[in-house]
Amino acid sequence: MDEFEKSIKNILSQDIDIPEHYTNAIKTALDKKKNGVHNWLKVAAVVCIGITATGGIAFATRKYIKNTREKSFGLGKEIDNVVEKGYIKNTNMDYVSSKVLIVEGNQYTVGTKITDFLMDDINLSAHFDFEFSEAINEIVSIANLTNIEIVDLIVTDENNNIVYNNDKESFEKFCTENSLDYKFNEFNEHYYANGLNNFINYKNENNIVFTYNMYTSGQYPKSKQLNFRFTKIKLQEKDKDEIILDGNWQLSVSIPEKMYNRQTISYKVTSCSNSDFNITTAMLYEDRFELGAVISKVQKPDDSEFIGLLNQYPEGITENTDKEIREKFERLYKEILPPIGEEYIENQNGQKFGVSSSPTKRENCNYTENDKLDLYTTFEMTKYEATDKLKLIIYLKGEPVIIELNKK
Repeated sequence: MDEFEKSIKNILSQDIDIPEHYTNAIKTALDKKKNGVHNWLKVAAVVCIGITATGGIAFATRKYIKNTREKSFGLGKEIDNVVEKGYIKNTNMDYVSSKVLIVEGNQYTVGTKITDFLMDDINLSAHFDFEFSEAINEIVSIANLTNIEIVDLIVTDENNNIVYNNDKESFEKFCTENSLDYKFNEFNEHYYANGLNNFINYKNENNIVFTYNMYTSGQYPKSKQLNFRFTKIKLQEKDKDEIILDGNWQLSVSIPEKMYNRQTISYKVTSCSNSDFNITTAMLYEDRFELGAVISKVQKPDDSEFIGLLNQYPEGITENTDKEIREKFERLYKEILPPIGEEYIENQNGQKFGVSSSPTKRENCNYTENDKLDLYTTFEMTKYEATDKLKLIIYLKGEPVIIELNKK
């Protein structure tokens, strides 16, 4: 573990108010070791600039979620694009109901269904619709919920692949029932490393619709059926204690052929204007284009002063920090950024596609040994816009590098 990682972990260990969606994102970055890693400098910016609930970054994120269209999964332009092209499954499912006990002697009914979903190689996204009996508002105001979480959700397929789970108890129960000798958080080819991005789309006194974006750092199986099972729902109102609803819900969805027969297409480099670029990945998926490269002769800058500043302010650099310190942080941050500027990909029709803004995108931009830069970028281009030939432009140290690609 280098000094930069130690500094970030030290900040996370402090008893300070970091919004949960930032903490989860940072801890995911700490845990991941593959191409799914967000580069450390972006993690630092989140920790140091977006650390308070009133900070600009945190506010911008919540505003984006609040204004997300009800049918959007909030995963960026590329996902919205494939959904508009029909890469989505409407289930027409009825509510699956369960009795829940909150206050002794009082039972309430909670129904749930998945209204629609999509599944690709790294994303499993679903809109959940929960219907509550009106009497439950005597205990908790559904219309005023700030968060809802399916605590022990386990998602499996027809081959007993564990597609999503983040709860040890439900994981061990499933493994026991199906004679699987797996250990919690020790992932394998049938048990997928996963993360979660979720938010509320709509709510009133009796209903709440919310998005569950599950994702993996590996590659999901080409499942034909998914089973969702859970027994605990956590409800949270602002400034109130959370409430746990105990019940039993089991849902199943059939995966359409266009999803389980999804294909990936490789591209090869036909020319590159900079011999220091070694393209390691050029892959087209249903809903994105991923490119990996190792760039030589890029010397890592001295980040010791930046790390020292992080260590001096373990609670983060916020809008309340002295102006001189904030300006120093911004200056040092810019000085140690990798020298990568604008990146975009262009098809044969002249359409240009920038870097993905999806929260589940794969990206990496880190220095390695011997003055090399490891770059991994996800672009907004989908299979619907891809052509046989593509042109990739990456600005390095202010100069454009032009890479020509052909479909294999």
